[in-house]
Amino acid sequence: MKLFLRGIIFAAATIFTSHAFSQSETLWTGNATGTFENSNNWTDGVPNSTTDGLIFTGANFIAVGVTGTGNFSNALTVTETTDQQAASLRVGSTYNVDTGDTTAGTINFQLSSGSTLTINQNDFSNPGIEVSNQDTFNLSGGTFQVVNGDIDVGFQQTVTLTGGSTATLSGVAGIGISSGTLSFANSSLVLGVGSGGLGTMTQSGSSTVTGEALFVGASGGSGIYNLSGGNANLDVIFVADGAGSVGTVNQTGGSMSSAGDLVVGEDGGGTYDLSAGTVTVGDTLTLGENSGSSGTINQTGGSMMVTNTAVIGDSGSGAYNLSGGTATFGGLLVDGGGTLTQSGGALTVAGQGVIGSSGDGTYTMSGGTAEFESGLAVGISAGSTGIVNQTGGAVTIDAGESLFLPQAASTYNLNGGSLQVGNISGSGTLNFEGNGTLIAQGATLNDSVNGDITGQATISAAGATANFSGQLSGTGALVIHGDSSTVVNLTAADSYQGGTTINAGTVNVSIDNIPDVGPLAIASGATLNPHRNR
Repeated sequence: MKLFLRGIIFAAATIFTSHAFSQSETLWTGNATGTFENSNNWTDGVPNSTTDGLIFTGANFIAVGVTGTGNFSNALTVTETTDQQAASLRVGSTYNVDTGDTTAGTINFQLSSGSTLTINQNDFSNPGIEVSNQDTFNLSGGTFQVVNGDIDVGFQQTVTLTGGSTATLSGVAGIGISSGTLSFANSSLVLGVGSGGLGTMTQSGSSTVTGEALFVGASGGSGIYNLSGGNANLDVIFVADGAGSVGTVNQTGGSMSSAGDLVVGEDGGGTYDLSAGTVTVGDTLTLGENSGSSGTINQTGGSMMVTNTAVIGDSGSGAYNLSGGTATFGGLLVDGGGTLTQSGGALTVAGQGVIGSSGDGTYTMSGGTAEFESGLAVGISAGSTGIVNQTGGAVTIDAGESLFLPQAASTYNLNGGSLQVGNISGSGTLNFEGNGTLIAQGATLNDSVNGDITGQATISAAGATANFSGQLSGTGALVIHGDSSTVVNLTAADSYQGGTTINAGTVNVSIDNIPDVGPLAIASGATLNPHRNR
């Protein structure tokens, strides 16, 4: 599907040199306001066929024409109360650029509730709706339906003026929708397409946007989507598609949904800022998909729900910054130099979480909560590096699942906050450089990895048995919390030197393995049980 949609975008780059409309022309004479289907508002009758294209140029609303007069610096409001049909709709058309149409203008197009304006573009070299040259097209009420042809907003192009000179148009073109429905089934909404193109979509209120594909910044253009209310339901979403493209989505409310993928930074640089509302991804979320691309999500609130895997850093650079709200992923892969940074909010990963697979991945946790329902693997392949830096917050790995540190380049730094887990295995290291707490998940905690304690390692094992077969070394201290049923077994030749504090339960240790440097403190009711290995 992606290749087909790209073909539509690049084909649209040729639209400015030809048109496929009939040669008759009827002009809007209703001036600043009027009713669409009133023939008195037109010089040659109401346009109403699939061969007619609607073009806003200057003060005129033109059906099938390539020239116009004047600029529209004031808002023009057209009210449509019954269903209408046209081949295409254009705002700020480049066809009349030689008349000096360079002033930003606004068109307000209002439909009554239940009415529909249908755009049916039979010539696929043309867009269904085009908004260009600094202009803004505000939609409200009813349904705007594009049967064929893309919606291009902010298409940058070079045109030939009278006398053979050339000029490059610039400025931000925009579409605003506050109520009603904008529909583009089998078509695409493209914001900012072509080198220098700038396009903005603003959605608010009780509006609905529905269609096949949304491109925010494409083919070297820059696009912005501002969503504060309403619902946007797409089959697939690309933010910054194409080398040199820049795309930004600012969501402060409403609902954004992709039945398929959401890609932020496919070949360009994409950013998604989520502070409120919901984002639902029916398939995969990818940040930084191709080489040279970058994708960033900044979530300060709201809800992000991904059915399959959230890929942070693919062949490009990816970053997910979570400080508020909820993020729920079917699976998690942080790879290719990608970073997941959590300072707040709630992260839930239903499938396995992987930090560093074939490349490098980093997870930095300083606040909030994270639950890995199917385990967490860090640095799983030879040549990859996986690092978790935890200085706060609470990380939970569900009962029966593991923290897997398979190789020397697999590192978990527990320097603050808490890690609750039942099993830790592999050839990597679990380091305590600050004051982190390791909590037993369920009745047993088995830890076979080596640990370096330079701060304080706190073990909390109320009602549980904790078995440490990996060597604990370093200059730091070990503190054990629990209750009378807590049992901690230290079976390796530990060499940490900062002392041991036993606040509850029983600690079993081989006489040969008791560290010979540092104080020993045993609370009333607690027990240190040294024994000889046999």
